[in-house]
Amino acid sequence: MLTAIFDLDGTLVDTAVDLMIAGNHTFEELGWSVRLNSDFSDGIAIGGGRAMIRHGFSSEGIPFTEEDVAQIYPKLLKHYDKTIDKNSFLYEGIISVLAKLKHDGWALGVCTNKPEFQANLLLTILGIRS
Repeated sequence: MLTAIFDLDGTLVDTAVDLMIAGNHTFEELGWSVRLNSDFSDGIAIGGGRAMIRHGFSSEGIPFTEEDVAQIYPKLLKHYDKTIDKNSFLYEGIISVLAKLKHDGWALGVCTNKPEFQANLLLTILGIRS
């Protein structure tokens, strides 16, 4: 059986806006002035939650360790749980490509740096989980 593995964020689904909103809520909760926006932050958002937190620390001029990033990460996940499907959408043609591959007998999978429960939730909401 042939297998196709797809990246989730930025390949199957445009999640950048929802990720940036969650990041901004996290920054606001921390009292940081930095904000992510689609003019320059899409790449940071697609890098995942930890990349956004690192960007926040750097933009605020705050020295940090990966332990600092790990301590803030659950806050970001909490905010992302609330925004996960507000603006995210499947890229054009994805459903037909996945349907064709599945029809042709391919096993399909997703690889992501997103936590598994959030990946499964988003895939279910968007109708491509099965």
